[in-house]
Amino acid sequence: MITYSELRRELVGMFANAGIASAAVDSDLLITELAGISRPELFLCAGEPVPAELERHIRELARRRANREPLQYLLGVAYFMDLELEVTPAVLIPRPETELLAEYAVKHLPEGGSMLDLGTGSGVLSVGLCKSGLSGEGYDIDPIAVDNAVENRALNHISAADYTVGLGSIEKTEGRTFDVVVANILAGPLMEMAPALAAARKKDGVLILSGILTVQADDVEAAYM
Repeated sequence: MITYSELRRELVGMFANAGIASAAVDSDLLITELAGISRPELFLCAGEPVPAELERHIRELARRRANREPLQYLLGVAYFMDLELEVTPAVLIPRPETELLAEYAVKHLPEGGSMLDLGTGSGVLSVGLCKSGLSGEGYDIDPIAVDNAVENRALNHISAADYTVGLGSIEKTEGRTFDVVVANILAGPLMEMAPALAAARKKDGVLILSGILTVQADDVEAAYM
């Protein structure tokens, strides 16, 4: 039987040959998540044999990862601001830039502030903001994304009162205003909804827009001037 150390070495080589820059990290995550152990435990049991069924499952997902399927979708989980979140192919994988957005909002708003998260997706931004003391609403036009956000709200022990999730878009706010308005969607809808999004922000509030390509930044900015 193959040992954990041997299997890890094999996976690192497979991912590196596939051009995956994070080959070692991905190998560790794949093995530890499926084995239900921590990274330090992986190295402590390096010489132990991998159970046959576990090895089969790891190899199956490793082949898919080598074909460039996102690891987060394969495992059904992503990490954001020290939080664990469930993700599906129906929602975008949280990116480092998204985490920076959440940290910026937290730094510039008092605890207890209100938020609006448009295009809430998996709920990653709202969950992170709620854990940092904000509360509010998140909307998405995709019902699968809404279900995913509700799951992540429950997974991270956030009440429905602190994070209301619904199907829809900016029309759901009904003229209300928020301390922070976050919209992590495509540039086209951001420009189309510019008047409504700007109006949803309180006078001294923060408006954070994401999902914009560099070549689109000037046009998006102009729509909010």
